[in-house]
Amino acid sequence: MFKFFQFLLSLILAILLVSKPAFAQVPTGVLLHQKSNSSPVEPLSSQQRDALADPFFNLVLKERADATSLSELEDLIQPDKTKRETFVVDEKIADPTIGQSRRSVLTYSGTNKTEMLNSNVMLSVSFNSNEFPDRQAVEAWGWDKKQGRYNYYKLDGQGTGTLSWKFRGSSDNADKLTLAERNGTCMECHINGAPIMKELLRPWNNWASLDFPVTYLQTSSLSKWLVAEDSKINGRLGDAYDLERLIVAPIREFNRAKIGKMLQVDNNKQPITDSDGLQKVIDAQRLLKPLFATTEFNIISADRVLSGLHPFPAITTGSPAQNVKIPNSFFLNANLISGGTPLNYKGLEIRDSQTFDDLADLTPDEYKDLVIQSQVKLGERQPGDAVFAWLVPEPSHIDNDLVDQLMKQGVVTPQFVSAVMAIDLENPILSEKRQKLLDLIPNEFRFKPLNGADPLTTKNHPDELTQTVISKLESLSPSSSSPEGEFLAILKSSDPRKLLEDRVKEYRSRLDTNLDKSNPDSRKAELKRLYDLAIARRESILNNPTLSKLNETKNLLFPVP
Repeated sequence: MFKFFQFLLSLILAILLVSKPAFAQVPTGVLLHQKSNSSPVEPLSSQQRDALADPFFNLVLKERADATSLSELEDLIQPDKTKRETFVVDEKIADPTIGQSRRSVLTYSGTNKTEMLNSNVMLSVSFNSNEFPDRQAVEAWGWDKKQGRYNYYKLDGQGTGTLSWKFRGSSDNADKLTLAERNGTCMECHINGAPIMKELLRPWNNWASLDFPVTYLQTSSLSKWLVAEDSKINGRLGDAYDLERLIVAPIREFNRAKIGKMLQVDNNKQPITDSDGLQKVIDAQRLLKPLFATTEFNIISADRVLSGLHPFPAITTGSPAQNVKIPNSFFLNANLISGGTPLNYKGLEIRDSQTFDDLADLTPDEYKDLVIQSQVKLGERQPGDAVFAWLVPEPSHIDNDLVDQLMKQGVVTPQFVSAVMAIDLENPILSEKRQKLLDLIPNEFRFKPLNGADPLTTKNHPDELTQTVISKLESLSPSSSSPEGEFLAILKSSDPRKLLEDRVKEYRSRLDTNLDKSNPDSRKAELKRLYDLAIARRESILNNPTLSKLNETKNLLFPVP
């Protein structure tokens, strides 16, 4: 019997050895190429290598692709330890329970050799409550200013059996990829090819920040995690506010480069100005897509109001400690319509769009009742609200900034932007009505560059784009009640911006009436309608084939029933 068990054990070991995955025979210590998670690992071609010129490649991978520990990498990127910062994010950031892991973003400031590091190099790594591993999988990106693109790299053992650096692609034409083409690539999450920080603006629901200090990562805390003493956290734990600034700026530069690539240019890559003083857009539908469609999203919540119903580390049935003001961008694309804001848009300067939160002011009990009655969950825990109250998706900075830059350059007029914003005004994200209007945009059109002039005071309505779209709409003879008919009427008006402003005011007035505290029944019904809409917005993101890829935690991103 004993010999039989010996034979059986030998057979099992033989099967395991035979079934052990075979790794590609690739040289160690060199930069490789892997297009997607399921693609084979291949040697990097000389053409691909010659196209890499970002700071991360120049400082690390060009000569030290054998550097596979964080300590080596950081010394190569920025030897000055005082110019390194660590930002921490997790959908369970409020839970101090030992044994969990957290995601982090490592950033670097200053210069190294001839490379400017600020916002141009970032790493993404993980750590746990006990240690910050020096050898682990690393994701990295670098901004190639000359080519106007991001290059993405990954350090892992996939396909090689040992930690190896792979070039995972660039942001070139990322916005054109199909869902299938994105699968398993860096562009599955980096939809437009640029960096992402979903919770871009205060109060950063899942980030360590001043609004929500993560005490277990602070060495002064009596209940600190052991990892808080690690040099990658101790003394360099950053506030999400600082990361916001490091993300906003590169997105703006990325958009500026994107616009430049879609203009007709000469051999020196300078826009060609014709005899009429006009320049030409050569890929117009692609460039103007963010005006009509939601290509990415950001997340916003009530400003610094803790919900009191977050289920981590334990389920609670508390309530906010103060009134909850619903974010302006929940009601309409307030940031772009208003301008200003922490993102410093020019916008349309319709300031009433930033006053909706004054009307939508819920008492703690009103908010608690909405959450409880809706039966929303977070991580299958119920009631389960976010850390901060009224967490919802909003129009993304990458979309709004691109439109704002197009308007400031004169590519589109404020009147044209106003006409688009007026369509389905009360639905700021994923509007099917607005998105179908994108088909009206010609492949090419000319525009008069503003060269720094104020777009709101420049009289160039209707420009060539507007006239072309009007002609196309008229040929369709749309009904006045259709989005196309409504769009046509607004474009043909003498002042679409004033028309939009009137609609914003009417919308605000209607909301004021419905939320009047002297009519409790009307107010209760309107609050329920708004909260149901908040849930529907969350679900629209979670169910969207492309945008849902930004949800990396299944049931921890948004509270839904």
